[in-house]
Amino acid sequence: VLALVKLQQLHGHGFSWRWWTWLLCLGCSLGGAVSIKYVGLFVLAVAGLCMAQQMWRLWGDRSVSLAAITGQLTARLACTLLLPLALYALLFALHLTLLPKTGPGDPFMSALFQRGLEGSPLNRVPTGPTKIAFGSHVTLLHLHEPKSWLHSHTHRYPTFPKGQEAGFISSQQQQVTGYPYSPDMNNWWRIDDPTNISHENPDKIRLLQNGDLLRLTHMTTNKTLNSHDVASSETPTEQEVSCFGPEDHLEPVGHPKRRESHDVSRIEAVQKTPQIELLKTLFRLVHVDSNTVLQLSGKQLPAGGFGQYEVVSG
Repeated sequence: VLALVKLQQLHGHGFSWRWWTWLLCLGCSLGGAVSIKYVGLFVLAVAGLCMAQQMWRLWGDRSVSLAAITGQLTARLACTLLLPLALYALLFALHLTLLPKTGPGDPFMSALFQRGLEGSPLNRVPTGPTKIAFGSHVTLLHLHEPKSWLHSHTHRYPTFPKGQEAGFISSQQQQVTGYPYSPDMNNWWRIDDPTNISHENPDKIRLLQNGDLLRLTHMTTNKTLNSHDVASSETPTEQEVSCFGPEDHLEPVGHPKRRESHDVSRIEAVQKTPQIELLKTLFRLVHVDSNTVLQLSGKQLPAGGFGQYEVVSG
């Protein structure tokens, strides 16, 4: 504001050393304001209106030549527009140079940006094709806190998650958890096609599209990601998520308590893009049978779940 007032007072003293000093001070101040917060753009707008008013006064002053007006316009644009943009870019470059490590603000940035941060789980992702097809082997990362990879292992949910006196039992199927560490062999999943379209022409690659149905098969145990109308152990108001295999049929065919597999999900891109791509696409997995979304509850499992994060469908 002080620089704007001083420039108003120096009307008619263009290109003097004081005029240049206050114009450069204005440009540096605008660059700092925009770099701190985007509300600084309002300050930039105020400065632009003041510059327009001053140029209008110059245009109406017949004692000022057209060459002088053109020179002042060029100087003002360079100092109040190009200089702030250059300072904005420079400050961000310094910020990224001095702070190259991962932190709690990562989810606000794109996955491609996060991949360049030291300590980020995404910088361990191997380079390769960005397109994802049915049959691909993938790891799935929950980007918001707590950051965790979709994980499963051979251990099962205890029969009575809260103790026998609590009154509810689990499916006793294979645990699915959020695991905060990578790489781990139990973080890998295969994307299978439940519609069998891919199997009709196995030589043709079918790319994964937004809205496609899929089945996730755990690579280590060869069981599929499953959810059902069973209360989750730490969050009983949400559905349990487990891995299901042929040996998990605890009752014979026709028995009313027989648990069939509910392992088909629909992938929905947050940005509504048609193509699902590695590191670029944020998406959610919607369980088809119950129309619930795969998510972390934010709670940690007890000792039987090794302190890993609870995955639910809700």
